[in-house]
Amino acid sequence: ISPILVDSTRERVACDFKSSLYPGRKVLVYSGTFEEKDGVIFMLEALKLAVALYPEILLVMTGKALRRGGDKIMEKVEEHIEKSGLSRHVELTGFIVRNRLDEINARADLFLVCRTGSRFAQYGLPWKLGEYAMTGKPILATDVSDVSAYFRNEQDIFLTKAECPRAIASKICQVFDNYEAAIEVGLNGRQVAEREFDYRRFGRAVVEFN
Repeated sequence: ISPILVDSTRERVACDFKSSLYPGRKVLVYSGTFEEKDGVIFMLEALKLAVALYPEILLVMTGKALRRGGDKIMEKVEEHIEKSGLSRHVELTGFIVRNRLDEINARADLFLVCRTGSRFAQYGLPWKLGEYAMTGKPILATDVSDVSAYFRNEQDIFLTKAECPRAIASKICQVFDNYEAAIEVGLNGRQVAEREFDYRRFGRAVVEFN
């Protein structure tokens, strides 16, 4: 078990950007690297299926590939987006400043954490999961690593099968089919993050260790 940390005292941008940021769109957000473990191509394949039912979906992807050859990885991602006819449905921002990321997170309708079933993914818990949860918005994650040790499926988070675009797309549509219920799931997820991941809890444990 590898816990992540959040700062529940940090002020976050209020969720009032719907009128000015991406108007009329259902906004999915992914932030992070674009390596094999992150399942980016599976997310894009799922998006292609989901927009057939929800054509107003926009996937905002922040960050980029970091390891050697990262530029080639990003070129392949851009090529995949174009060949799949998803140019109108994907925005690649690259790295952005914290305030801009906070604004995008505040506008998000659904966050994606769709890691693959790779060995790396199975032995790591993505730190972005905690920050996503602190927004109180719904999160869709693949059921790998320790995610289900903390979050209950369809109660605190939406879990789905890794490396399966059809399963990911089905969950995306499920969220938007009943978004009021999905918001309740997101709020429950925030409570999990506050209870399980607050840095002060772990700081006290370190201080009191003997």
